[in-house]
Amino acid sequence: MNEDRASRYQRLKRQAGIIGLLWAALLLAGVLATGASLWLRNTAEAAAGDLPHAWQPGAGILAYVALLSMLNELGSLPLAFYSGYILERRYDLSNETLGAWLRDQAKSFGVGLLLAGPAATLVYWLIRLSPERWWLAAGFAFAVLIVGLTNLAPVLLLPLFYTVKPLARDGLRQRLMALAERAGAQVLGAY
Repeated sequence: MNEDRASRYQRLKRQAGIIGLLWAALLLAGVLATGASLWLRNTAEAAAGDLPHAWQPGAGILAYVALLSMLNELGSLPLAFYSGYILERRYDLSNETLGAWLRDQAKSFGVGLLLAGPAATLVYWLIRLSPERWWLAAGFAFAVLIVGLTNLAPVLLLPLFYTVKPLARDGLRQRLMALAERAGAQVLGAY
């Protein structure tokens, strides 16, 4: 095969993404088929059992999501290491140390948990509130959430993983700002 370096990198990243998707599907199917879902539910409910009665359903859902997320993270860690650390360094796209990569993985897991836990809790609350039309309210809530995150992610999430500083090359910065203005995009600067 005579493929250039960029094509080979993209092919390997795509393959890793497909394998990751297969892993997630197999994990969910396995959890359902083996009865591990019941074990996860019982463990989550036991963890929430000491809380006030009104908080137990929500806390149980949060604990279930956390346990399932940990299982997924542990199972996908080798693939994430290959895709996010080995490949990036092999193709000179990253000079991140292993410790920094592990910290980023932990931050990513934490952010994912902070988003997934309340989202699952909201869905189950909406199902209890309106079993017939929960999906409508959930769709609206997630649409609002996505719009909000789209606007807040560059300010709140990006700095967690990257060092952001103003573009030092003044000529390039001015050209980018002019391009954004011609496109009608409102930008705060070039970073």
